[in-house]
Amino acid sequence: MTASPSKRPSLAAFLLAAFLLAGPMSLVAARAQVPLFPSEEDVPGEAAPPSADGLAPGGLGVEEDGATGAPLSILPGPKVPPPDTPPAIGPADTPPGGLVEDGGVQIGALEQPDPSSIGTLNENNGGFAWTMWQGSDLTLVRTLMQELPGPLRASALQDLSRRLLLTSAAVPEALTPPPGGADAPSLLAVRLDRLAAAGRLEDSAALLERLAPFSADPGLEQRRADIYLLQGRLDQACGLAETALQKSGDAYWLRLSAFCEAQNGAVDAAGRTLTLLSETGSTDPLYDALFAQLLGGKTGEAPDDMSMANVSPLIFSMLATLKVPLTPEILLTSNPMVLSAVATAETAAPAVRLEALEQAAAIGALPVARLAEAYRAQQFTDAQKAGAMDQVEAGAGAELNAMLYQLVGEASDAASRLNYLSAALRLARREGQFPLMAKLYLEATRSIEPAPEFLPHAGDVVRTLLLGGATDRAASWYELVRRAASSQQDLAATGTLLDIWPLFHLAARDTGVPFSDQILDLWWQAQATTVRDERMQRGRLFLGLLEALDYKVPEHFWNEVLAEPARVADRAPSLAHWRAMLRASAGNRVGETVLASLDALGAEGLTMTSLSAISSVIGAFRQIGLPAEADRIAVETAILRGL
Repeated sequence: MTASPSKRPSLAAFLLAAFLLAGPMSLVAARAQVPLFPSEEDVPGEAAPPSADGLAPGGLGVEEDGATGAPLSILPGPKVPPPDTPPAIGPADTPPGGLVEDGGVQIGALEQPDPSSIGTLNENNGGFAWTMWQGSDLTLVRTLMQELPGPLRASALQDLSRRLLLTSAAVPEALTPPPGGADAPSLLAVRLDRLAAAGRLEDSAALLERLAPFSADPGLEQRRADIYLLQGRLDQACGLAETALQKSGDAYWLRLSAFCEAQNGAVDAAGRTLTLLSETGSTDPLYDALFAQLLGGKTGEAPDDMSMANVSPLIFSMLATLKVPLTPEILLTSNPMVLSAVATAETAAPAVRLEALEQAAAIGALPVARLAEAYRAQQFTDAQKAGAMDQVEAGAGAELNAMLYQLVGEASDAASRLNYLSAALRLARREGQFPLMAKLYLEATRSIEPAPEFLPHAGDVVRTLLLGGATDRAASWYELVRRAASSQQDLAATGTLLDIWPLFHLAARDTGVPFSDQILDLWWQAQATTVRDERMQRGRLFLGLLEALDYKVPEHFWNEVLAEPARVADRAPSLAHWRAMLRASAGNRVGETVLASLDALGAEGLTMTSLSAISSVIGAFRQIGLPAEADRIAVETAILRGL
């Protein structure tokens, strides 16, 4: 099967590929009209999971232990021991409060639900099931959740993390004591901590709205105060400080209280509070400098030598009160929630606000529709727009992205729109923003009818549609390319056909795109036109993802890629996370499997983590009945890695 330089694919081979790929298609002919650009309500992704219609749960895609059924990962390591069988949380249909329906009559005692069970999502609006922690150990869940990565770039992982943290679910029983026997934070506190680490300011606020103020957990109240400060709700934050100081003399509340008193003109009270603060031994020179400016009525400028990187929510609120202009340095913050606040800050320059909004949308902290609205609101001259295309190859930045977005929307015909769209996606791919821009341009791409003159753009269109879950619409473009290739007159179309064919088998099983060992062999032979190392990497990537999705790949294909050089940049997951994922999936513990999988993939996500780890995650998701999520991870991995 090896293709030497002298045996590279001929025209006949490409035409044969077109013949073999000309199978029956199951396309959706009728489609609703969609807007060219999304409104906040139109944009998919953040709240709802991809549909699993037509997809049956599959096996793990790796060898299983004959005695226990526990999956054995393709990663090197020890055999996974048989999973324990911890007691279940309770009946699978038990709702919050302990009430059970019996013939339409509620019976049982009315119990106060555990605050850690609250959430803003459920199975009806994009979340997981109420029983997602069934069979899990609270101590393990808490530990895994504390290690959940913060900002993520892959859309599939962003959505999984958000759903996991916001789903209302029964809290599992603690089957083992916390490490070291220390007092452990509540699961709700950990969830809020990870939402903050992901920059999800609005989601954090919505979750806390479900919890009554002045809870017994001081950490939750500090988190609530931080959110109020970042949202500009200073009066509510001050109210929390007033109540908290009746129970605690913590330096956090003393600083906030002194700021509130000074801001309201109660200078003497603020002085007394500062005296109490000094007795705690806690110091903050930047706070002191801003407080002095507040007392002195000095506004509009920052203290000397101030760094805006890594400002706290309280400092951010003080800067807003003093009307200190926010410089681009604030975008370097290690607190992603600050990005969401900067995006709407009146004291930030328009360019700073736009950059903050783009960064927040890229990590899933703000809806992409908000970014679309900001792009449309930017003001550019005709001359600036005329030169936008010249900047694509060497330029970058939020303003260039906004110009291209406007050009796509203003295009008078589909050909011009596709030209601008392809330029925007090319720039996004180079800058590592492809998942964000694919989501942003999904509806604009969906609105373009496939036509022969658009064949050169088919690759970009298909990838954008597949990343957005628009598989049926992508399949119509596949059919366009297939027909052009089968006409035996368009060699370029045949190359495009072989280019996009693998993606459909990673995105879903019900697209109607044919698969066979012969077609796989033709695809592999077509890769001979690439550099050998790249060919080996593509082959290993596609074969590995196919097997993770339960395709049967003949052994001789794997023999071809054995010589692939190791990718130094690939990160292997920790053995503990990998093992936790396998044990959870073997026990069908849904929430625990998703949680351990996200930990195993780490902050590097789908681009830098080893293919072995990603394949194991895909198999684990199929094992627990999440095939649509597995497909989404597979196709995004393939696209982000250049397939």
